[in-house]
Amino acid sequence: MPGRRFWLLAASLALPGFGLAEPAPAPAEPAPKKDPVSVDNAFKAPPALEGESFSSEDDGKIIIAKQARFSTKDAQLNADEIRMNTTNGTIEAIGNVVYTAENLRMFGEYALIDSRTGRITARNVRFGRKPAYFTADTFTMIKGNQDMEGVKVWYREPSDAGMSLRAVSMSYKKADDRIVLNHIHPAVGSIPFFYIPRYAQRGYREIPAEVYFRVRTSSRQGAYIRTTTTIRQSESLWAGLLLDGYTRAGWLIGPTVRYDNWTLPTTETRWRTNLSGGWINDHTDLSLYPDKYGRVASSDRYFIEGRLNARGASGWEMTGELVALSDPEVVRDYRPNLTQETQLPQTFLELSAPIAGGFVSALATVKTDNFQDVVQRLPELRLDFSDRPIGDSSWLGRFNFAAAQLSERPSEQLNGADFQNATGQSTRIDLSRLDTYVGLSRPTTFGDWLTVKPIAGVRSTWWSESTTGTGAVSRTVAQIGFDAEMLSTATWDTQSARWGIDGIRHTVRPFVQWRAMPSSGDSLDNIPKIDRLSLATVNVPIVDVADRPDIETLEERQVAQFGIRNTLETRDATVGTRELLRLDVFSDWRDGIDSATGNSSGIYSHVAWKPKPWLSMESMLKFDGSLGNHLGSATWMSINSGDLWEASLGLSDLSETVAARQIFGHYTIRLNSAYSFRLSSTYDLINGRFIDRSAILAQKIGNSWDLEYGINERSSSRGDGALNFSIRVRLFKF
Repeated sequence: MPGRRFWLLAASLALPGFGLAEPAPAPAEPAPKKDPVSVDNAFKAPPALEGESFSSEDDGKIIIAKQARFSTKDAQLNADEIRMNTTNGTIEAIGNVVYTAENLRMFGEYALIDSRTGRITARNVRFGRKPAYFTADTFTMIKGNQDMEGVKVWYREPSDAGMSLRAVSMSYKKADDRIVLNHIHPAVGSIPFFYIPRYAQRGYREIPAEVYFRVRTSSRQGAYIRTTTTIRQSESLWAGLLLDGYTRAGWLIGPTVRYDNWTLPTTETRWRTNLSGGWINDHTDLSLYPDKYGRVASSDRYFIEGRLNARGASGWEMTGELVALSDPEVVRDYRPNLTQETQLPQTFLELSAPIAGGFVSALATVKTDNFQDVVQRLPELRLDFSDRPIGDSSWLGRFNFAAAQLSERPSEQLNGADFQNATGQSTRIDLSRLDTYVGLSRPTTFGDWLTVKPIAGVRSTWWSESTTGTGAVSRTVAQIGFDAEMLSTATWDTQSARWGIDGIRHTVRPFVQWRAMPSSGDSLDNIPKIDRLSLATVNVPIVDVADRPDIETLEERQVAQFGIRNTLETRDATVGTRELLRLDVFSDWRDGIDSATGNSSGIYSHVAWKPKPWLSMESMLKFDGSLGNHLGSATWMSINSGDLWEASLGLSDLSETVAARQIFGHYTIRLNSAYSFRLSSTYDLINGRFIDRSAILAQKIGNSWDLEYGINERSSSRGDGALNFSIRVRLFKF
């Protein structure tokens, strides 16, 4: 909404800059009409007033200009007709009134300015700046204090079919810098759907609201309406309510709060956080849907979820997440749009800050339910100094220290014999751990084509409890080794307008990393295995002992990782350098590892082909050491035609630990400025069924709200999948 500056500029209509010039003395006898701005051949109009034609009334006391403009150095008034009264000091603007000042334009049907009292009165006005616009039936301002009747706030632009925030009256007191709205209701078209008796805030700014609701049917919960309503309480704070009604399940209610000052230019500490929660007394028969251990959820079901990000001017950062669930399916049942953000629900808070060229950090992770396998850190404190010069020498030193209080208990995901095999203990684990690494390195560059970096270091770890219950246990792992990387480039002046190629550069980077760890594997039988490395991934494993997360299960005596990185690039007028083709291949050799891949963690590859800015194909693959067995892959392709349509297709295939193999696709086409159509699906190749598929027609109405008509089918491991028909309405914020 326009700020105070707007009202000060508008007030300039009543200041001396818009005062009336004294009329010129009338001549003794009428003279022939020569001057195009003369009025009734009696006198000349003020120089600030221009028009296509002029006349006067009441013996020249009222000057009338048609298709007129009245200007000062700060503002301008345009109208079909401007009437200037030289006696009482008023200016009337009639028909297509436009007031223009710096960064502001106001439209109206009629305006009356009294230069003596400082009063401005206008009818049927429209003003504001994108994306918020305001209309009012009447507008009055006296010395900076404003009163309006019949106020409407619009998103993007006024539209009879659009969404508006309506108020019977609105006032602004300049001395208090306070705006007050009375009898407020948001409306779609002419239909109101909410009511607020009174709203007040400090200063002129946007008066926003966000409303989301979806109408849908579910085989278990029945027909329902799901709503989220938030209203801005300050420049950075939003607060509102989740309110859902289900014909079979009952009512869900809960708060939602969002705070974001990240984009404010004067803010030193930036915060971005949101928190939502919901509770329902579920009337459906939950005994039909037990979890894999036969447990039945309580009829009182709830969820709490939120995220936090913060950054200080001195460089400190904070991030966190809060997730608490009454049962593992409550979010999927009642707020499925949150499932992508809570795939591994865990509550944590991490704070880090720069210190003397390094970082100090604190991490707390808390288990708030009994479903996911979560290692609690209560808390973990770290001090990390990366490679830094030692004095004036060419040697680099590295130091890491961590102290943690760790806790892990059996969960639905990891229980019974599985918990015993994974951790080495059958009951809950509670212990302290100290972890330190000290290392040296000395990079040497040979020309511009080879870099060799010898490395030596020691990592020492202490646990307060052993798996045998005999007290503390510790281990020390020393490493020596090197990193070596070669660089070779070649360029060609290849041109192709069809493929957008303006020269080609080929970069080749072969590399080798080798570590010897003679003491690795000692005391493994007595060490509680809390931090464990999962093999179900297509990411290249870490080699250096200082960075390995699996220090409690580390057993290799030697590791050698080698590979080659290849890239083809071209010049691009928009982004500078555009990658055309990438082919990276990695593998390793490990002494003392016992796994399905033999003496290797596998062979990894990363292939990416981007022949055009709108076409991208990428794949990450993992095979065993002999290339005989496929262990995992992630492959996807995306096409973007610009404003017309876009499509993506992907395959996720993991064979280690728990097998998972799914195809997912998405397609969107914009039929015209009002309609678009979306298709999406996920197919499980192992079970031979669609997990999720939907078809949605989206319609934009009145430049301020969207309608989505959808058909969706979702299946669940509980066997309660269903075909749903839905209508989703999204009302934009003001």
